[in-house]
Order: sequence, then C-alpha cells, then structure tokens
Amino acid sequence: MTFEQFQSRGRNGDLPDPTSYRTERDYFEWDGLITRRNKLNDILQWLA
Repeated sequence: MTFEQFQSRGRNGDLPDPTSYRTERDYFEWDGLITRRNKLNDILQWLA
C-alpha cells in the first residue's frame, strides 16, 4: 500500500491497531522518508 492509503486507513479507523507502537513507528518512519525524498527532489531540481 502507498503512504497515502496508509494515512487514509488510519484516519478511517481501518488499521488493526492504529495506536500500537509498531503502527506509529511505521507511520513516522514512512513520513520521514517521504519528507527526505521530497527535499532531495527539490535540491535536484534546483541543481538542474
């Protein structure tokens, strides 16, 4: 599933255990990776 689907399922209550440590850790890790990717893409566009 994509991060957007994961977020949507979390908002809708469709995740099995949305407040578990594992689910929250996955969310924050995924969010951090996407943020880094977006920043790197911005830098790449600036350099091009």
